Amino acid sequence: MKFDVMEPKTAFAQGLLLPFSFIRYLSGVTLGPTPANVDTEELLEARFFDERCEIRVFQYDDTLFAARLEEEADDIILQNEYLLDNPKFGVCVIERCYLDTETDEDGQSFISAVRLAGWRGA
Repeated sequence: MKFDVMEPKTAFAQGLLLPFSFIRYLSGVTLGPTPANVDTEELLEARFFDERCEIRVFQYDDTLFAARLEEEADDIILQNEYLLDNPKFGVCVIERCYLDTETDEDGQSFISAVRLAGWRGA
């Protein structure tokens, strides 16, 4: 898993080109196809994603930060599909967990990153 810190403006520009998004605002949540623009006034978190990468924009202490998580060829992946109960948000969301092959102090592998990787609507 490749992880890069980004400028929020660049993250929005690149994120809006990805097909899916999960966006949390003070007044609500959206999940599905990426909208044409994002209102940053009430933004808590925006996650733009496809099957290969996720771009995250999030607020911390009233400041926006951003990062890009990108899959690499040698990643060991555990994929989960979650069925959604609320049809407003689609049928399911797909999550990928990245297993770190370096062991921790107990000699066990661990999940080093988790990201959204897909979405299916009605």
